[in-house]
Amino acid sequence: MSVLGVGVDIVFLPDFAKAMKKQEFMKRVFSAKEIRFCKSKAFPLQHFAARFAAKEATFKAIEKPVSYLQVEIRTSASGKPSIAFLPQKQARHPACQISMAHVKDYALAFVICTKQ
Repeated sequence: MSVLGVGVDIVFLPDFAKAMKKQEFMKRVFSAKEIRFCKSKAFPLQHFAARFAAKEATFKAIEKPVSYLQVEIRTSASGKPSIAFLPQKQARHPACQISMAHVKDYALAFVICTKQ
């Protein structure tokens, strides 16, 4: 396996909150699963921002262009995040590892993608 690319992104929550007030922004960027997950949290904005940062970091790490809705950020029962490329039946996607964090006014994501 060789590294295809790396990406990192940081989101300033006060600015992100303004974008999130627009319903069409949320539907253009996040899947229904992502919306349900984030809304189930005590501080949904932080989780939305971390997922947005993760998608942006993924775009920076991969070679081919994809849309926001083709990249879904999932969380396992243990809390580990992962990236799913949609539709899953499409041609081979890179294997990507992700780390996300959020604190006060910032959310951050780091992605490493490898060729399979």
